[in-house]
Amino acid sequence: MMRGRFSAVAGFGLVIMMGLVALGLVRLGAHDATPATKTTNSVSAIAATPPLRQPSGRVDAVLPFFTPAIEKVAPAVVTISSVEMQSSRGQEPSRPFRRGTPQVSRSQGSGVIIDPRGYVLTNAHVVGARLDQTVLGRSIEFGVDRLTVGLPDGSLYQGWVVSMDAVTDLAVVQIHADREFPSATLGDADALHVGEWVVAIGQPFGLSQTVTAGIVSAVGRQVPGQGGPERIQTDAAVNSGNSGGPLINLAGEVVGINQMIFTPAPARTFAGLSFAIPMNDRTKRVVRTMLEGKPVRRGFLGIGHQKIGEAVRRVYGVDHGSIVTTVFPDSAAARAGVHPLDVIVAVNGESLTSIEVLASALDRIEPGQNITLEWVRRIGDEFQSFTRTFPVGSAGVI
Repeated sequence: MMRGRFSAVAGFGLVIMMGLVALGLVRLGAHDATPATKTTNSVSAIAATPPLRQPSGRVDAVLPFFTPAIEKVAPAVVTISSVEMQSSRGQEPSRPFRRGTPQVSRSQGSGVIIDPRGYVLTNAHVVGARLDQTVLGRSIEFGVDRLTVGLPDGSLYQGWVVSMDAVTDLAVVQIHADREFPSATLGDADALHVGEWVVAIGQPFGLSQTVTAGIVSAVGRQVPGQGGPERIQTDAAVNSGNSGGPLINLAGEVVGINQMIFTPAPARTFAGLSFAIPMNDRTKRVVRTMLEGKPVRRGFLGIGHQKIGEAVRRVYGVDHGSIVTTVFPDSAAARAGVHPLDVIVAVNGESLTSIEVLASALDRIEPGQNITLEWVRRIGDEFQSFTRTFPVGSAGVI
């Protein structure tokens, strides 16, 4: 009797299973049929396997397949090791017997080859973009004395800084050899959408060729307390050593250069907030200039400013703009009559819908060339509009 019941249940289950397979609701794993002793690196074979699907409301969510994009870029991702000699001038109060003793500072980061001639794009802070800083009352000379670039195949090359730009925190390093190097293609960060998949490649904590994936959490992010371009925010895991490495899309294009993470103190590891310098028209102009070995020069207004909030919009009666917080004496903006608390609403005829608009305009013009600003000023209970065309100053010479 028990046997008869078991057979009936098993038979009924088999009928249900066959029906589900016929409807495509149960997928038999194609990889399960592969012998355990047999492995394959064939991307085409794996790519031919239909993607797994999982329910997400009314629309099936297709899980991304990262391997082709990773294999396209990973050979061009390098490690960058730097050695800095720090010599203190003057006596350290806590170490009176070490007057003038050189100190060796070693650091590691990542980079990506963007030209087969051996040009590597990375962060400026990875290659030591610091000079003559004063720390705790001591004047310290910073300078990278040696750069070593390591390729995925284990080969090591000496690197030379071609040019760097502290404003965008980008630098180009060159390595020399009688060969062409694998290189990656720069994509368009302006085409990214929130929720799109991205992949970070680098060497966190010295673990080379580490790959992590996540989504674009935000675009055009102005990071509090940080200057430079607006950034891509992602939840792809990025840690110490990832700086300078590429952030890529599923087409295998470099859409950003990983730069920083936000972590709650005292933690110093990934907490879901990482930021990358976007590869857009603005930053790619900087990269082209650096590839030519030229210093990066940009127009300089001489103001501090920030994007307006809802309260300023209501008071000034504008729906976009940037409020001036500081005007530097004898700067181009000061000579043009810009005052603190003015709200800049347009530059060269383009509405200032983000801080990036003004920064990009300054990147496109040389010092001494003209820029046109439009701003609104509150005078008592009234508001007055101004438009001025004037030459910009110079800043950002590295």
